[in-house]
Amino acid sequence: MPKLKVSIRPAEGLDIINLLKVGKVYYEEAKDWGIFNFDSDIAAINLAIAIEQPNQEILLAIVNGELIGFMWCQISNPVFSSTLIAKDLFVYISPKLRGLGVGRELAIRFEEWGRERGAKVFTVGANSGIRDNSQASKMYKILGYNSFGSNFIKV
Repeated sequence: MPKLKVSIRPAEGLDIINLLKVGKVYYEEAKDWGIFNFDSDIAAINLAIAIEQPNQEILLAIVNGELIGFMWCQISNPVFSSTLIAKDLFVYISPKLRGLGVGRELAIRFEEWGRERGAKVFTVGANSGIRDNSQASKMYKILGYNSFGSNFIKV
């Protein structure tokens, strides 16, 4: 299969409508998120805020002019240190394009974005609520990430 031509760029205000569409598909696939309701108005407000915040970025993956995935990133520091950490808040890639390098391209751009803003530590998760995160886990390990803790939820 030929290499997929993926364009990665930051989201802008005009991207919110398409992000909401892709976000809804993500929500429907991520069965674990079903404990929460999907509110498009709240999502749109949070997307608009993130796009304007200097410590956040929503990286878009575009193929043939179509939004096929995103990575919502944030920079902050631990409460006990001034060391900046770049972390992913959400990552989603259309199921039909998983395993073709889109996640890798997003992760590389995420690291560049973080370094440009002074991050020294990078955290990512394979805990999207999508049942099979094995591809994401494998990719992050290949990119040099190590497992660091676990997530738990109680409802």
